[in-house]
Order: sequence, then structure tokens, then C-alpha cells
Amino acid sequence: LDLVLVEPNMMAAGLFAYGLEGQVHPVDEVAEVAALLPGHSHCLLITTPYHPAATRANIAGYLQTFGTLATVWERPRSLPSAVVRVQRWERVPP
Repeated sequence: LDLVLVEPNMMAAGLFAYGLEGQVHPVDEVAEVAALLPGHSHCLLITTPYHPAATRANIAGYLQTFGTLATVWERPRSLPSAVVRVQRWERVPP
């Protein structure tokens, strides 16, 4: 994968503990994503979709303009705010 985004950005701390700095990009705003996307053909979004910051930013909604949703993996939890969703996006060819 070319680009790994983590939303909300506070979720990235656990990944950084495994030495993934530079490979993982914590984001909270569509503008941050728009700046990172050029030149990439694939994107992985790791999110807690029901977190208020994720709902407000709607990065998954923005990625629909980037390409098509290829894969979704979701880990259900007892609390909606604890759900983890991983989405793999592929750029739509011009």
C-alpha cells in the first residue's frame, strides 16, 4: 500500500509504539488527506468511524472522490466508539 492514514490522529500513537513513524499518517482533516494523496494509487484508512472527530471530518466520504472502496474490515465492539474499521481504497484510473 502506498499510503496509510489513521483517523482520528490519536489512534496512531499505538502504531508509533511499533516503530511505524513515517509509514503511518495521523489525520483529522480532509485538507491533510488531500495534501497526502497526490501520487498514490492505493490508500488504507484505519479509523474508529463513530468517534466524534471521525464523524465530523468524514475522511471516508472524501476518499470516494479519490477512488473505489476495495476492501473493508471491521472489528465490532460492545461500544460503538470502540469499533475499528480498516478500508482499502484504490484510485480510479483517469
